[in-house]
Amino acid sequence: MYTLESLYSPSHWSKRHKKEIAVEKHIEFLNSASLNITKSIPTRDNIPYGPGSRQKYSIIGTDLKPDSPILIIIHGGYWQAEEITHQNMIFMSPICHKNEVKLITIGYDLCPVVTLQEIIDQVKTAIQICLNYAKVNKSCGLYLLGHSAGAHILAVLLESFLYNLPNDEQSLIKEIFLISGIYDITPLIHTTVNEALKLNSQDAKELSPYLVELNSPKHIIVHVIVAEHDSPSFIQQAIHFQVKLINSNITSRYNLINEEDHFSIMEKLTDENFDLIIRMSNDDELESLYNPSYWSKRLPKDAVVKEHIKFLNEKSEDVLNRIPNELNIEYGPGPREKYSIIGINLPLDSPIIIHIHGGYYQEELINHVNNSFIANIFYKYNIKTISLGYELSPKKNVVDILKSLTDGCRKCLQYALECKSRGIYFCGHSGGAHAISTIFSNLTYEISIEEKSLIKGAFIISALFNIEKLPEVSANQLLNLTVESAQMLSPLLTKLNYEQTQFYLISAENDSPLFLKQAKQFHRKLQKEGIKSELHILSGVDHFDIFEKLYFEDFELTKLIINVISKC
Repeated sequence: MYTLESLYSPSHWSKRHKKEIAVEKHIEFLNSASLNITKSIPTRDNIPYGPGSRQKYSIIGTDLKPDSPILIIIHGGYWQAEEITHQNMIFMSPICHKNEVKLITIGYDLCPVVTLQEIIDQVKTAIQICLNYAKVNKSCGLYLLGHSAGAHILAVLLESFLYNLPNDEQSLIKEIFLISGIYDITPLIHTTVNEALKLNSQDAKELSPYLVELNSPKHIIVHVIVAEHDSPSFIQQAIHFQVKLINSNITSRYNLINEEDHFSIMEKLTDENFDLIIRMSNDDELESLYNPSYWSKRLPKDAVVKEHIKFLNEKSEDVLNRIPNELNIEYGPGPREKYSIIGINLPLDSPIIIHIHGGYYQEELINHVNNSFIANIFYKYNIKTISLGYELSPKKNVVDILKSLTDGCRKCLQYALECKSRGIYFCGHSGGAHAISTIFSNLTYEISIEEKSLIKGAFIISALFNIEKLPEVSANQLLNLTVESAQMLSPLLTKLNYEQTQFYLISAENDSPLFLKQAKQFHRKLQKEGIKSELHILSGVDHFDIFEKLYFEDFELTKLIINVISKC
């Protein structure tokens, strides 16, 4: 049975050094690796940000472009180790400088000279100064990294500090790396660590990010990282904090780094072949491939979704004010399981587009109502539009969402039969396009021959067809897909039964390369299986405006859809 003292003493768990010298060896490394760096890399050193002797920060890489990304490091040392400073945290700067990343290391006063709350307040002040520096220099982004006690300090910022920043400052912060941190500090009250901290029970609870309500901007990715040979309590706290982040709807990822301990996990950050460095790079690449906002050439990635939603709301309001409609017809028990019919005054036998919106099955601000804008031009050509909504994850898992959408499609087909419509065409954007591609096989099994005969075509806009890697990226935070369920929901990997329906696969030139690649792969699969398919890659548009431009009559995709349906 391990003592509490041992469980909260990382030096006891190193397999490289005896516990008596583990911390000493770590400090030797930090000093040696940081030596002479400022002589080779241009630096602004020891800039004061407060009256305390350790309230200083350094900027390493001042010769880089003003708009370079910035990595900010908060050091550890259980808030009391004098030998660990912002100055011997610059050991990471050579690899940062090589990759054109500025490094800012932040120091702070220590306990018992100041309280833990005062340390946190000091770091907040320093980060605010760094944000101002980033804004003035128009930096493309800030990344925060904290080790041990430094990870705890950054985790405290997830309570409200980041959320309460102005939008322009929030958007600067991209990711946070919490390395071998402690997130519930109440056990420390009963260890020798508390001799300097002087925490009481109430203080410890209030300063434990695991025990308080968290609220962080959704776009910031929080990496919870721990070493295989860290203390069992540190590993357990990392796992529990990751669950806490998930339950707080904070985008996060958990990484256990094999064969490293509490100290070597930081020391190895000088090695670009180190597993954690590789994972960081791969995560960024994979994350970007699954995030269409990274690829827009019109707007910054942090602005494109906001502008997209603004467009949906404004144009849909315009359409619904002008075109007769029936809104929010229920097809299931969920509050979002509704559809709207736009163009109810058109001839009964008019062709119908059944549209399913996108949003990765989780974006609350995208819904069937603000996708009504697509009816704008279709109405002019006597085409009715049915916009179909659905429940979101995590309230419903993706499998159940798709089952409900199948029910919704059947309701729409019944409506079309009653109207004696001349034909049904499905349309989906992004997640909605994936949904159509996934449920279509089951739908054709379930519906009658008469209903099948109504379905003439499907327009699949900017979709993924193989989502087996989705569990590895932040989009899966709310979806909670396993690899097995993601494979099952990948039409590129499953048997299809699309009957004689003509599929039109539409991709944007400026979409993620992954979306473009999969559209081409799915087109080949459809052709190989004898399913009628056309692939259209539209130039000059991205994942978002390829859909938005359906509002306009002169847009290439609008013309294609009208031309196809006019033959019905």
